[in-house]
Amino acid sequence: MENIVKQRIKEAIEFRKTSINAISKVIGVKQNTLSRQINTDNPIPLSNVLLLIDALEIDPSWLLTGKGEMTKQPTNQETPVSTNNSDMESAFLKKEAFYLRQMNERLDDLIKANETIENLKEEVESLKKQLELAEQDSNKMAVNVVKHKFA
Repeated sequence: MENIVKQRIKEAIEFRKTSINAISKVIGVKQNTLSRQINTDNPIPLSNVLLLIDALEIDPSWLLTGKGEMTKQPTNQETPVSTNNSDMESAFLKKEAFYLRQMNERLDDLIKANETIENLKEEVESLKKQLELAEQDSNKMAVNVVKHKFA
């Protein structure tokens, strides 16, 4: 069955008038790895199959069964698919930019959290020193009380 799926992936690549090289760039998988997965007995990881489905905009049912239309049918919210490589790369880059922005926001949050942690560590150290001084003062007062008692 896997060979049939691989053959359908090849059909979809031809249908989109693109190449394994172009698709590998779009989905972020090395060209030689993707080529080996598609053209040999090496298995294609599910993650790569899902990336190929998205990049080639093919119907998963068609990919698995060969039944129905090869291409996804656009819903009311989707626009028809372009077969132009630059359009595919542009769409991928937009998604990538979106994810990079999200990662950058998370990184900013982590940096702020780290700064807060560092400030709290400094505050804890300061409180420890204050506690030590208070204990020393308390010990001095206790010694003075004992001296006063025996004097």
